[in-house]
Amino acid sequence: LNSGAESKGTGSNFTFQLGKDNTFSIMLDLLGAGSFGADLVDLAGMDISTVNGASNAVSTVEAAVNSAARTQTKIGSAIANMRRQIDVIEAHAQAVDGSRSRLEDVNFIEETQNLAKLQILIETSTSALAHAQLVPQTLLELLSNAL
Repeated sequence: LNSGAESKGTGSNFTFQLGKDNTFSIMLDLLGAGSFGADLVDLAGMDISTVNGASNAVSTVEAAVNSAARTQTKIGSAIANMRRQIDVIEAHAQAVDGSRSRLEDVNFIEETQNLAKLQILIETSTSALAHAQLVPQTLLELLSNAL
């Protein structure tokens, strides 16, 4: 997880917090053993000493292979679903980071403008104060010269 993100959860339910208001949940119930539809095919105790027993054994093995294929398909689907959810969460995380960066840029620009305004006010005030002090000195010099 990136900085500023947290995750919590138990079992197969997880919640991810990205930033202040962005929360995403992932449920991994797809990966529970009961959801694979395993047929609990029993390969033990097969009797292949007779034609009928061998035929039953072939049917049982075919059922086991089909069950394994269905389970493999479900696992693949669950993995693909998790990858899509991860991609969505990563996209949201990048969007949050981009938004944060843009906000920081805007704040920096605003503060730079405020600093420039304050510097202009300070320079203007200093200049006005200097002119205000010159007028009384000039007046005193004129009066002292006149006397």
